[in-house]
Amino acid sequence: MNLEAEQHILGCALLDKNIVPKLLEIPEDWFLHNDHKIIVRSISSLASRSLSCDMFSLVDELDKVNGANNNIGMQYLNDLVEQVPSLKHFDSYKRVLFEGYKKSNISQVVKNLTNQIKENTPLQDMISYMQSSVMDLLTDHNESKPEPIEHYMKKLVDELAWQNENPDAMMGKQTGYKQLDETINGFEAGKVYVIGGRPGMGKTQFALNLGLRISKNDDTVIFSLEMTGMGLTRRALSNVGNLDGRKINGAKLEGDEWTQVLQAAAVIKDQNKIFIDETPNLSTAQIRARLKAHELKYGNVGCIIVDHIGLIKKNPKKNEREALSQISHELQAMSKEFKAPLIELVQLNRGVESGDDKRPELRHIKETSAIEEDARVIMFPYRDDYYNKDGMKTNVTELIIAKNSDGETKSIYFQDDMAKAQYTPIDNYIKP
Repeated sequence: MNLEAEQHILGCALLDKNIVPKLLEIPEDWFLHNDHKIIVRSISSLASRSLSCDMFSLVDELDKVNGANNNIGMQYLNDLVEQVPSLKHFDSYKRVLFEGYKKSNISQVVKNLTNQIKENTPLQDMISYMQSSVMDLLTDHNESKPEPIEHYMKKLVDELAWQNENPDAMMGKQTGYKQLDETINGFEAGKVYVIGGRPGMGKTQFALNLGLRISKNDDTVIFSLEMTGMGLTRRALSNVGNLDGRKINGAKLEGDEWTQVLQAAAVIKDQNKIFIDETPNLSTAQIRARLKAHELKYGNVGCIIVDHIGLIKKNPKKNEREALSQISHELQAMSKEFKAPLIELVQLNRGVESGDDKRPELRHIKETSAIEEDARVIMFPYRDDYYNKDGMKTNVTELIIAKNSDGETKSIYFQDDMAKAQYTPIDNYIKP
């Protein structure tokens, strides 16, 4: 069946020059017959030089490329043309070709897994291979192709018209932190947002606040590679229930506090579409597989949070810098694939603490410049109270927006209550 589909597709292209561009959109890998791959390659070569792709030109090209080894002659090309049932069924032939390609991939995956079993490959590596392979099979990665600029111009004009009609709205997902939302135009689909800081700065806590707010409207998936799911849920309960987290941790609830816990739990259940994956040491392939599974089950992924990038399983064949760069690029690709903002947490290096001023800068991002390059926005939560324990306690978190590709860099201030995992915006903060 697949051989016939290959023959019919090539025959259509030889019969009608207008079908040649459609043929060239099909990846060569979809063709399983080697002679057909060579024909596709030769047609592509002729087209790239603006030459005719008729049978005579194609035979000359095949002779030129393969020389004495060429066994694809005029007779075979004539047979391809004569066997075409109908030009109008080109899309059907393409669908059969794609299915054959996928079935061939499935066969290869089964073969590879059988070999891994025989070679006694570690179970976790086999499961990781299965996850990534299955998700690749579920994804049609040939939907994207070069588009004329008019395609994007129409999208842009539609966006501008929408913004003009909705002056208070933003392109990205809003958190309700007005100053932050306006500064970065919300958290936009397909873009990466970095929250970086040293331990104790509240990275996880602040990211959870963003997640709770975004999840009121969109599915938010948190990959908590460091903290447990129970730990994050306790903080969420503190935040929503206005409860001291230390009391929840120690189950030392008094009076009406137990009622507050139950009410907060009900609010989160009813109002927040939040999902937590606490599996440690995940690879980017495993993260992608789990997001794909979520998308298939629930319909979409609204926002992705990864806590933190340094705990993602690295490629053992690469050094630390190369491995982190690869992870950063793959997370950026994921945000585009799932059309969701991706918030990634990053641990900063100890250089932050070496100077008198402990406020972090972009140069303090660990190991690789790829994280900085791939991010649309980079934010550093900074708590002066953490370092100046003898000074006057202010309970202020300064959110330093150190990179903002489409806007200004500035600091935004929040009154923090770390015990309750809460941040309240301060509109007109004056530094002491």
